[in-house]
Amino acid sequence: MLAQLLPGEKTRKNEFIHEGFECSFIVKGKVNWYIEGVKYVLNTGESINFNSGLYHGFENIGKETAIVLSCNIFFR
Repeated sequence: MLAQLLPGEKTRKNEFIHEGFECSFIVKGKVNWYIEGVKYVLNTGESINFNSGLYHGFENIGKETAIVLSCNIFFR
């Protein structure tokens, strides 16, 4: 999924929880990523991966639209 986040756009810090494993790559911008309440600051070119069964959310903290490429893998 390719997502565009407007400046200041955010979810609640514990907005999402679902099965699988998630990897997100910051194509452009600066985004705070929250996993189980821990904040990770990601800039253009950086990525994060984690068990998506943990509570997580994000926030565009930049002054421009952020572009994020995310992939979810589900195990069965």
